[in-house]
Amino acid sequence: CRWQGIEVKNVDSSSYNSLYEWALEVKNEFALRSRLLKAKGISAATKEAIELLAQECGKKFYMIENLSEFVRNVYTLSGDEALHPLVELFFRQGKGLGIYFFAGEGVSRGNDVASRSAYSAFMQWHTGIHFGGKLEQQKLFEFKMAYSKLTEALDFNVGCYLEKKKYKQVFMPTKEVIEE
Repeated sequence: CRWQGIEVKNVDSSSYNSLYEWALEVKNEFALRSRLLKAKGISAATKEAIELLAQECGKKFYMIENLSEFVRNVYTLSGDEALHPLVELFFRQGKGLGIYFFAGEGVSRGNDVASRSAYSAFMQWHTGIHFGGKLEQQKLFEFKMAYSKLTEALDFNVGCYLEKKKYKQVFMPTKEVIEE
């Protein structure tokens, strides 16, 4: 899917082969963008780099349906090459090259992945949106507000996030709303 210079792709982590193909694609994209920056003498992760890469290459968004399952598969599915070092690199440095990763994650994530480097690299940014309220159950954000507000349930399509340490809400329209 491509929209206004942004390419969005879903990541299939159901098999080693699908993960390997995805990792090769992202690795090639990293190499292309790194070569472009090097040729222009620009450091990655700077405002100038992000603007140049957005103009020259567009932005890439990769959507991961279930982060815990994805990370678990990256470390446990076997094949010719270990994929976790690449995935760790992608999550740590992708943002600086205009490559972004989004993932769904349940409140009760698998404890077996929380200590994995790929999971930590993804979570290091402490950015995202928590849907459905009950903010005390999640560990990504630290919302400073009354406990009654922290435990409040919201509709499934109402998200909470922090912007400059301030609590904000966003509404995600459902398919039914979009089609009306």
